[in-house]
Amino acid sequence: MLRMSGNIILTLVLLSAVYTVKKQRRTFIAGLILCIPSVVTSWMYLISPMAIHPAVHSAATMVFDGYIIYKPHPDVLAGNRKGHIEESIALKYCNTIIKEASLDSVLELSDEVHTMTSLVGFEALIRGKKVYTYGLPFYAAWGLTVDEKTCARRTVSRTLDELIAAAFILYPRYIDPVTNELCEVEVLLREIDKEKNRYNSDKFYKLRIDGRNMILRKIQLLIKVILGE
Repeated sequence: MLRMSGNIILTLVLLSAVYTVKKQRRTFIAGLILCIPSVVTSWMYLISPMAIHPAVHSAATMVFDGYIIYKPHPDVLAGNRKGHIEESIALKYCNTIIKEASLDSVLELSDEVHTMTSLVGFEALIRGKKVYTYGLPFYAAWGLTVDEKTCARRTVSRTLDELIAAAFILYPRYIDPVTNELCEVEVLLREIDKEKNRYNSDKFYKLRIDGRNMILRKIQLLIKVILGE
């Protein structure tokens, strides 16, 4: 029998409730990491506790008749990065805070996404959602998003297929994890699929990987404590 924690059950109920809000525009605000340059250099960061997320301010103004969903960044929730916002403050600008649900689930029920530079915006574009940007991510200013900032170098409109091809195929350089040589993206995808299948089918391998990751997280936390971060 599948067992679910109270938090997950509560989140599922919350997602169902949000999904029923059909007459309102459902706006998703993607949480940020405080220390990334796009946030640190933002003038909004200097104003108020919630200013580390200018998208929240803008969305709250633009979507006054909508339903705003805020999902904190997973690294912030895990305590690995800075950017925590008190719920009492966040709820002044949004209707719901969702923590446990997957990104895919939240995007599925959202009509649009507001973000500074998060990759969530790119994920939303791929899923056919309307995206508003307040920084200048790589996927902005190509005619696919509603942007607060402009880029003089981006003068040509691109299709979504062109953007995906540039981001995943043309620009990156991939290394085959087996041969350590340059490879095409298809080779890497096959290796990732093999690794996923092995992780899900081999209990001892899964235990080893999970144990390694836990130790690495503990070491990272210890380093932060030593450095006083």
